[in-house]
Amino acid sequence: MRPRLLLALLLASKLLAEDEGGPKNRALTFQFLPPPVDQARYSIGVFDAKGVLVRRLHEGVAEEKLPAALNGLVVKWDAKDDGGKRVPNGKYELRGYALPPLKVTGVATKGNDWLADDPRLRVPKVELLGFTADGALLCRGESTTGERLTWIVRDGKPQIPAEAPTAPAAPSTPWVIDETGARQSPSGQVPRELPNAPNEPPLTAVYDDGANLLATTQFAPAANWQRTRMLKAAPDKGGWEPIFERNIRVPLAWPVAEAAATLDVELVRNPFVKRGRTNPVLTLRPVLDERGSHLVTESGLRLRTVSETRGLQAAALAPGGKKGAIRFFQRDASVSEEFLVEGADKIMAFEVGRCELGEQGEIEQPEARD
Repeated sequence: MRPRLLLALLLASKLLAEDEGGPKNRALTFQFLPPPVDQARYSIGVFDAKGVLVRRLHEGVAEEKLPAALNGLVVKWDAKDDGGKRVPNGKYELRGYALPPLKVTGVATKGNDWLADDPRLRVPKVELLGFTADGALLCRGESTTGERLTWIVRDGKPQIPAEAPTAPAAPSTPWVIDETGARQSPSGQVPRELPNAPNEPPLTAVYDDGANLLATTQFAPAANWQRTRMLKAAPDKGGWEPIFERNIRVPLAWPVAEAAATLDVELVRNPFVKRGRTNPVLTLRPVLDERGSHLVTESGLRLRTVSETRGLQAAALAPGGKKGAIRFFQRDASVSEEFLVEGADKIMAFEVGRCELGEQGEIEQPEARD
């Protein structure tokens, strides 16, 4: 039991509203009895008579951040919406969710081999710049957050150098690329060929180090697949032998058929609220914005930030295989990711209070409720 709320829990809880400042300054103060959820955080919103969320008062705020009063915790509303405008006159209800510690665990990343080398290489496409004078492959790409990156591949290991890498060496005789593959005809030397292979992306760029190394990119738009390779001349094998390979092939379908835009979760009944006063089922959905990815209610009240990755393009939810677990899928142009959110079965809904803004701007006292 939380000591600072012990007295409140022993008293009959009344939801009260006070008008601070009169009709011209609609300032409302509500008190509510917090549900018995350990280490709770609170997401609280204001809803109009149609159930539309008009103001997000708190999203995932810790209990100690809310003022405490004799009969519970205190929430204030200035009668404005999320845009800072005063809401129209009418009836409004404040309600929310007590959140247990919702654990988020990264489960899998798919579709981008470069990320295993360096998580900063979150690039949807790689551009080859050629070989440096000391034999390293120079690559360039733009991350999904807009950061321009340049890195090298040396001895089969990609790395982003602390300082700008050396410029590529002067190009040798260019490789000519067509629908059949690539070929090079150096003056006074035997022509070299690199054919496109069946069931693989066609070649889009070829560079050589002037000796026995090649670097290539291949791209198949229909399959959303780019491959980067380094190859070594292998005359005894009749051509070229791959010695380095990285693929970017982001799956456009989620890995489970159950993945959807919403997911219903059964809540724990709040013992301080009469049956039927709060919905025991909560519909959740994923939301992506400039701050990352979030687990929110169907109305738009944020419960938990899942990742701080920017530039995401799509997301979905699916049952996590055990009670209270949610599979959270997200992707951008460079990778598809899966997270597991646990603890959703311990969420409790609660009511804060109701009020009505009158025709003259006055605030009508709501009825006190058990």
